[in-house]
Amino acid sequence: MTMDVVGIDRARTHLADLVQRVSAGPILITRNGEAAAVLVDADDYRALAAWAEIYGNPEFHRQMAAVAARPHDSIADQDLDQEVERIRRARDA
Repeated sequence: MTMDVVGIDRARTHLADLVQRVSAGPILITRNGEAAAVLVDADDYRALAAWAEIYGNPEFHRQMAAVAARPHDSIADQDLDQEVERIRRARDA
């Protein structure tokens, strides 16, 4: 993935423009030539945060190991989505 790179001083003075541009992809913000932050679209951030939560759940890994043990079985995307939602609800309960 290619991302725009912007120095922190430019980011500070052009924040409104960067917020509009971020829908096209993340923007790396640097300080003294080093990566300091990444500006991402809010929907992309929510999706990443949700994935991180699910991926960090041991139950998710147990179920994925069970699926891997049966390589000739398949699971529909809808079933996987429902299982992810079930894990999320169980965690929130």
